[in-house]
Amino acid sequence: MQAINSEYSFICQNLNSFFVCDNEQQTAKDLQIFAGIIEKIEMLPVDIEVIGSWLWISGNTYPHRQILKNAGLMFAPKKKVWYYRPEDFKSSNFQPLEMDEIRHKYGSTKVENKFKPQLN
Repeated sequence: MQAINSEYSFICQNLNSFFVCDNEQQTAKDLQIFAGIIEKIEMLPVDIEVIGSWLWISGNTYPHRQILKNAGLMFAPKKKVWYYRPEDFKSSNFQPLEMDEIRHKYGSTKVENKFKPQLN
């Protein structure tokens, strides 16, 4: 429970500045969802990143696609990354941006995962 509380605290401290939703209850709900998703995938050897108000998962995700899907993430086939976005943050961009452009536009924060490679 302490680990969950610690992760939740970390998420709240680092994500509050990214969310621009006027509804505080919705923001709190979104932060809990982010924390829950990160908790489900933090042991995977993937890159977890918060860009703006979206959670992006990249790296070698193919072997873990079922876990990512079960965690509530969606796949962006053109970018070849997984993502989660709050309900209020649908993209209306008809010309998709590259990941570097999105990072530059909205800011980016990497989330440390707990994957530890095993020695053979």
